[in-house]
Formats: sequence, structure tokens, C-alpha cells
Amino acid sequence: LLRNKISITIGSVLFFTFSALISLNIPKTWQGGFQIVLQSKSNSNVLSDIAGLDLGKNNTQSTDIKTQIGILESPSVLLPIFEFVKSEKSKKDINTDDWVFNKWKEDHLNITLEEGTKILNLEYKDQNKDIILPTLRMISETYQRYTGEQNKEAARAAIFYLDKQIKELNKL
Repeated sequence: LLRNKISITIGSVLFFTFSALISLNIPKTWQGGFQIVLQSKSNSNVLSDIAGLDLGKNNTQSTDIKTQIGILESPSVLLPIFEFVKSEKSKKDINTDDWVFNKWKEDHLNITLEEGTKILNLEYKDQNKDIILPTLRMISETYQRYTGEQNKEAARAAIFYLDKQIKELNKL
């Protein structure tokens, strides 16, 4: 070591310089996220809950939670967000012609369920920090709108069923 201290020092300085140059050229990636507490009650059971009936509640909580995760990851929820991100990137002269939805979702979104809970963690990462908050807001609003529509649909079905039952009871 003492005999080769000059070559070791030169090698170390070159290695440090090379590493520093590489790390400075790597673009920074920013990340943001939020949590969603998933509903444990399936929308399909609203009718049976209102009517006080047991219509074969086969759906377990884990299936319902997996369904909600599937909804959040589905193109019907995420495709408008993908289009928004593409348009924002193209405004900054970034070529988005070869972007594919599944690749974007895989590279930028991380959706995980906390073990043993109904808490869903959603993280979005991008090299443009100005796009993270609007993207997260859009994901949240789109998911809330989508689940709200499902709740309304289930409530309409329950009302229709109850109206039908009232008509049948009035005939008696």
C-alpha cells in the first residue's frame, strides 16, 4: 500500500470525479403521494342492507378491497390522468409520441395496500416536480367521482327494488 500510494490516490481521485460527474448528470426524480381508506362494504350489498335481507352476501372484505384497488388501477380511472401528464410533458417539448399507458403506470405509479389494514398508499413520481400535485389531485378526484357514481347506481337499484316491493304490498 505504501509503495503504491500515488497510484491508489490517483485512482481514488479519478473514481470520485467520475462518480460525481455521473451523479450530477442523473435527472432528479420527485415523488408525492396520499392515502385512501377503502370502504369495507361492497356497493352490491346496499340493496340487501336497506331491505334488511340476506341476499347471499358472498363478497368478502378482501375481495371488495381488491376490487377497489383494481378500480383505482384501471384505465377508466387513470387514462384521463395519463392524457393530462402527456399533454403537460408535450408543453415542455418532451416527446410523448411513444408513451404507452401500461409502461407509464408501471414507471410512475406505485399503489400498495398496507398490510393488515384497509389503507391504500398511492405514490406518483416524476422528474417534473410541478406536475406531481396536479396529477395526485386528478387521481384522487377521478377515483372519488368513479366510486360516487357506483354508490349512486347502487342507491338507484335499492330505491327501484323498494318501490317495487311497496307496489306489491299495496296490491295485497
